[in-house]
Amino acid sequence: MSTRGEADQVGGLIPCRACACLEESPVVSRREKITWRSFHVLQLAPLNVYTVTWCPHCRWLLSWLDQEGLPYVNHDVDASDADWQVALRLTGGIDIVPVIERNGKAVWGAFTEDLQAKVRRLAAAGEAPH
Repeated sequence: MSTRGEADQVGGLIPCRACACLEESPVVSRREKITWRSFHVLQLAPLNVYTVTWCPHCRWLLSWLDQEGLPYVNHDVDASDADWQVALRLTGGIDIVPVIERNGKAVWGAFTEDLQAKVRRLAAAGEAPH
């Protein structure tokens, strides 16, 4: 299921996962590397996700983030040495992907239910109420 697929939309509005209300939602292309579901989600700082294109765990994570409607900015560490250096700093020098960061806190590792739970907690930390 895509983040903004026809099945997700109701009359041009996209349901908010937090409260099931409907909000107008700006659409940003994948080329801009940002995805979101509603203005409620936009109140959050997006997750910074450090990935590589050839990693299945990275692809699964990105797909899951889209399904969950969590806003993120994807950084391809193979394409940018600066992004790779940031990912290394976040993990304390461990060369691993995916790395997910928000507000200076990071989690990383294989895409498992444990990582999903950690990402949910990371995304929920400091949410603005609506």
